[in-house]
Amino acid sequence: MTPVSQAKELFGDIFMELCDYYFENGYLYSGADAFAMAIPHNIERLTGKPSKNKIDKCDCWLIQYVAGDIGRLLQLLDDLAFKPEWIAFERDEEDIRYTDEHRYKVYNLKRLTEKLNGKRRIST
Repeated sequence: MTPVSQAKELFGDIFMELCDYYFENGYLYSGADAFAMAIPHNIERLTGKPSKNKIDKCDCWLIQYVAGDIGRLLQLLDDLAFKPEWIAFERDEEDIRYTDEHRYKVYNLKRLTEKLNGKRRIST
């Protein structure tokens, strides 16, 4: 099953509506290797932490859905001009770790990319 077929099956009738939303407000990638829907977001607002700033800044990629090669997704994100510090993945409600306060799994984008590319961080 292709990555886009997996997404269509999961989202069913609202799939095209979601695609339209991401075409207008975020980013949508569909290829033989991966399918992803992403949008720039604010990490503090996303995780429910009190914001230190009066104005939210976009410092996170929110990935609502990804199927296929996650390394390809990170490569695509790295090619864009927007390079935030964080990446957050929305958890599936069937995930046993899912709660309202733990709805997203958050990673440092640079560290995650290095980990997936096999690079180790050297501490000094």
